[in-house]
Amino acid sequence: MKKYKFNKAVKLYLEKDTTVKLLFDDGITKKLDLKTILHLLPSDYQRLLNENFFKRGKLDGCDGIVWSRKVDLSVDTIYEMGEIVPTEKNSLNYIIGFKVKQARLSKELSQQELSELTGIDQSVISKLEKGSFNPSINFLTRIFDVLGKILEIKVK
Repeated sequence: MKKYKFNKAVKLYLEKDTTVKLLFDDGITKKLDLKTILHLLPSDYQRLLNENFFKRGKLDGCDGIVWSRKVDLSVDTIYEMGEIVPTEKNSLNYIIGFKVKQARLSKELSQQELSELTGIDQSVISKLEKGSFNPSINFLTRIFDVLGKILEIKVK
C-alpha cells in the first residue's frame, strides 16, 4: 500500500514577478516561478502575470493559494514542482506556531480555552500561532502537555 504525504504550507511568500515561495511544515522551503506552468493551466491563470493580481494571493488554510474564485493552486503543486531553497532562520517559529494551532484545533479548543488551561495569556498564544513569538522549550512543553502531545527535538 502506497503511503501518501499531505503537504501543509505554513508561510507564503509572493516574490518578484510570478515566483511563489512556500515554507512547509516539514521545514522544507520550495519556490516555483508560475510562468513555467501557466501553459498547463486554464486561461484564467494568465491573470497571474498582472503584478497587482499576483500580489493578492493568500494562503487558504494550509492546502492552497487563492487569488480569486477561479484562480487557485494546490500547495502540492509547489511541493512537487518547486525547487528547494534555503529556509529562513526564523522559519522555525512559523512551523511551531502551525503545529500548536493544529494540535489545539484537533482538541477543539479555542485560544481562550487553551489560555485558561495553560495559564498563558491568549494574546501570547495568538502570537505563537502566527509565528511572531520565540518560545522557550519549557513554554512549549507546558502547551503541548495540555494538548496531549510530546515535544520532540531532533538535531541532525
